[in-house]
Amino acid sequence: MIWYKKRVRKLFKFTQLLRHPSIQFRRRSHSGRAERGPFAPSEIANLYEQFIIEGFISGSFFELKKGKNMKEITSLENPIIKKVVQLASVKGREQYGQFIAEGLRTCQTLVQSPVALDTFFVTLDSFEQAKTFVSEHKIVLVSDAVMKKIAPTKTPSGFLGIFAIPHLPLPDKLVPGIVLCEISDPGNFGTLIRSAVAFDLPQIISVGGVDPWNPKVIQACAGTIGFARIISLNWNQLVQYPQRPKLCALVARGGEPIGPDMHGSLLVVGSEAHGLPEQWISACEQHATLAMPGGTESLNAAIAGAIALYLVVNK
Repeated sequence: MIWYKKRVRKLFKFTQLLRHPSIQFRRRSHSGRAERGPFAPSEIANLYEQFIIEGFISGSFFELKKGKNMKEITSLENPIIKKVVQLASVKGREQYGQFIAEGLRTCQTLVQSPVALDTFFVTLDSFEQAKTFVSEHKIVLVSDAVMKKIAPTKTPSGFLGIFAIPHLPLPDKLVPGIVLCEISDPGNFGTLIRSAVAFDLPQIISVGGVDPWNPKVIQACAGTIGFARIISLNWNQLVQYPQRPKLCALVARGGEPIGPDMHGSLLVVGSEAHGLPEQWISACEQHATLAMPGGTESLNAAIAGAIALYLVVNK
């Protein structure tokens, strides 16, 4: 019989629990009384998580090797976890000046970027891999239940980083790049960030639309936002900026083919549903249209923007 009170002080193989479902434990009831009896499957699962997090299991499946300073969180009510949950909202991100990134590739990209990593949460399965690119003192080991609570995706990957939102002063002069106007879809916004960084046009000007630090945007750009310079302006601020390149509006029809004269411009991309307002189009010095010989009425904002960026860079 295995006796369980508050902690188990010796190592054991969890396979014993799997092979011997009738093993009984001593535990405390909600009333505080000591009672004996087999654990229900859900209780065994919770116990399994607790033992993993506390590093009690050492067996044929794995062996947890953690540093002396490693932090562990198993409670859903932990204040740190409550703070992380708030970062899913714009208000929380503004309050703490941080954003969430989830997923192995996204987090690896951000860790390699100039953006500062604050904390890196991992589950046991992800722990060893996390140590290959994150300093161990930054890692917090959490249970699957905690990871599920803080992760923005339905099926968490086991890697979740908290990064600082860069707060940079407005530049004296804007450089060629892309302007995202009222882009409300996080997937499109993130794809355009990724495209701009890939074509070495890392200045991203956001005019309304989705928050650039939204977790879905971070996921869609695969962490490349860490290499971008995000500038938030309203339309009037952009048009009246003291030193800026020409504004080139990407329009569905009526514009010119992208040519060499647009190479040093700011490409202006409008929302998926309505495009750019006529007043904004009129304020742009240049207007570009992608030729579509197939007869399609228009392209998705992310696809059109990515193609236009490529042509601007290579014409």
